[in-house]
Amino acid sequence: MRNFNRKIGFLNEIIKEMKIYLQDTAIATILFENEIGLKLIDFNADTFGKAVYAVIIRKKNEGFDKQFLTINSYEIAKETLQKYISKFHLKDLTNFTMYAKKTELDLFQESKNNKDNKVIREVLDDEYNFILRNFIYFLKPEFILEIEKVYNDVLNKIFVNENQITGKKIVLKPKTSETSMFSKKIPFSVKVLMRKEFLLREELAMLQVKEDLKREGLNEIN
Repeated sequence: MRNFNRKIGFLNEIIKEMKIYLQDTAIATILFENEIGLKLIDFNADTFGKAVYAVIIRKKNEGFDKQFLTINSYEIAKETLQKYISKFHLKDLTNFTMYAKKTELDLFQESKNNKDNKVIREVLDDEYNFILRNFIYFLKPEFILEIEKVYNDVLNKIFVNENQITGKKIVLKPKTSETSMFSKKIPFSVKVLMRKEFLLREELAMLQVKEDLKREGLNEIN
């Protein structure tokens, strides 16, 4: 149950970010429609695990405990993965960014006769630079789950080894949301997480339907 809760939370984080940052992004929309994503050829989970190990040990030595490293697993794993890809999968990243750049140029070419083409070019440049900084959004969901597993396996191994040496028992408090219910924080539950994921996916689906109708020249759904 705890593992399921954790995985849903991990996916929710990236779905939420994608909804906020990519839903109105022309370049990203075209990449997704054409199923163009970032593919890591010969990804080595052991090598990535070593990178995660180094990051967790450093943060642990800085005074962060297991509870903090668990609650913030998504942000830490994402940051570590971005650095790992830049170092070990530069060719794969370059291939992906070339597709993104071509898409940007194609979109600009289509708008070259538009009187606001300078503004459009600036917007497209901003979109492209955003994609460069956030390429993790273009990895497949199953790969994101693999990253989550590597991170938590390493985290548990580090603290299990410490417990065997010190004999200390670590007790984790349940993660709480910032959502206020009668001015009190409420703990996450599987139902809450699943409901959040359902609502996010539902909103994304509606956005896609509206885009499809718009392309077909039909009225949008109210």
